[in-house]
Amino acid sequence: MLHPFHISVIDMEYDEEAKAIEISCRIFLDDLEDTLRRYTGDDKLDIMSDVSQDVVHHALNSYFLEKLKMKVNGKSVEMNYLGEEIEGDVMWCYIEVPKIKKLQSLEVESFLLLETFDDQMNLVHMKAFGSTKSLKLYQYNEWGEIVY
Repeated sequence: MLHPFHISVIDMEYDEEAKAIEISCRIFLDDLEDTLRRYTGDDKLDIMSDVSQDVVHHALNSYFLEKLKMKVNGKSVEMNYLGEEIEGDVMWCYIEVPKIKKLQSLEVESFLLLETFDDQMNLVHMKAFGSTKSLKLYQYNEWGEIVY
């Protein structure tokens, strides 16, 4: 499916009880598939193929951990890629940042799909302490900071 814009939405939520940031990324399937083909060098990679699911999962794991970075309170954090699921023409990818005892500031750096699309926009919505703050990340403006 062709669409006139390239956008991903990254929803994050700080779970105070679990001491973790839960992340879900929503990306158009065709854009993600084009990007993963370039990333892996496999021009036959097929996100929808049942045969390719292990390959796709491994590629997504590597890609997200390389292209999405975070710092909490000024320090780089460990991110765990949890998995993905397809819903219509979109793929949801899930990541967790564990061991966040206290959240004062969050820096997000996203290079997601920027190597494929010059007009790629990565919207970040962070929900914590009863409010949501947002960032708009794109080519030449790949990072932003949210302070609580």
